[in-house]
Amino acid sequence: MNNPDTREKRSGNGAGGYLGVFGIVVALIYWVLESAIDAYIFQQGTFASQIIPADQDEIYMRFVIASLIISFAFYARAVIIRRAFTEQALLEERNLITSILDTVGALVVVLDTDGRIVNFNRACEEVTGYSFDEVRGVHLWDRFLTEEEKGPVREVFNKLKAGNFPSTFENHILTKYGEKRLISWSNTALLGHDGRVNFIIGTGLDITERKQMETERKFMLSMFAHDMKNPIITSSGFLSRLLSGKAGPIDEKQINYLQILKEQFDMLEKLITNFLEFTRFEAGREPEKSPVDIKMAMYRNIEIAKMEAEKKGIKILLDIPEDIPDTIEADAVLLDRVMSNLLGNAVKFTPQDGTVSVSLSGGNEHILFRVSDTGVGIPVKDLPHIFNPFYRGKRDSKGSGLGLAIVKKIVESHNGKIWVESEEGKGSTFNVMLPK
Repeated sequence: MNNPDTREKRSGNGAGGYLGVFGIVVALIYWVLESAIDAYIFQQGTFASQIIPADQDEIYMRFVIASLIISFAFYARAVIIRRAFTEQALLEERNLITSILDTVGALVVVLDTDGRIVNFNRACEEVTGYSFDEVRGVHLWDRFLTEEEKGPVREVFNKLKAGNFPSTFENHILTKYGEKRLISWSNTALLGHDGRVNFIIGTGLDITERKQMETERKFMLSMFAHDMKNPIITSSGFLSRLLSGKAGPIDEKQINYLQILKEQFDMLEKLITNFLEFTRFEAGREPEKSPVDIKMAMYRNIEIAKMEAEKKGIKILLDIPEDIPDTIEADAVLLDRVMSNLLGNAVKFTPQDGTVSVSLSGGNEHILFRVSDTGVGIPVKDLPHIFNPFYRGKRDSKGSGLGLAIVKKIVESHNGKIWVESEEGKGSTFNVMLPK
């Protein structure tokens, strides 16, 4: 069975060959016709004498004209062959690209600058239920988007069209059967020779099931942790009663054992509490903002931190300029969590007779809260990871690995930023910038 591409290539070569022969034939016909015309119309000798004229210039002229005809024919033959090869190469390249697009597992959709679909691979057909013929030339937002997602998708599309690419985006699409699928897109653009965007290319992954599994997993873990917390609190309460002697006298050795158990239960309760709080932020908990007196919040948290600091002879220094505003819009409970965590860590990781410095400063739009210590510092290899959930660095082998992760979530939920500056052996400075 012949390959159609091979047949096309052969037809190009055949056409070029026939054209060369055709040029030779045309040149011979021209020679004969001109001889006949000269002999019978212009009566310039006999036909036989005109086939090979006596005049050398005439023979030369006819050779030149015949050569030009033949040369043109062979030139045209070369052009046809070259064009045939070019078309063949383009066809093969197009077939290769089409095969790749149809075999990849990702969704690939190509839009023109008006948002109409010009390419739609097999994965798109399988996920949406539409064939390419059904959606060719259709605007993406007219067929696949819910009303609430048309605006955000158009905004991303316009940015890509303006040259702001690549970009990533997640949105739901509607299938032919009314089902909503969540797609994670990586988008780019194809430029023309003039540097303008000609096409928008979106490559997507269907993450519907993955997101559902993540949500279910977080829910199950949260419920499991919640169910664990109640018996731990109850057990810790009974241990406290035993330690207080309310259940009867106990000796010193028993007290020591019970105290160890109580500390372990307290640590476990803290871990579970932190985990539950972290899962709430992961689920999108929004802060309940109201005017908060940030100076009073600092004074209150410093007084609490001083109780532990005094045991280690640590001084806590405070610097608040008079021009700092008293109030900012924030969630008071969450802001306390940030301050107490950073102050507690500063005291915890500062050795005996060290210093912890706390300061406030502000600009026109933001306020900066800083906690510095003269403690052990953070190793360079740990710095990029200290805000990651469950990450415990070299200096904190007993923590939950969630404290700073929760602090970061709280700060970001207030549209703020947090970062750290540290040098191992010389201390650390945590910076929290919040909008006023």
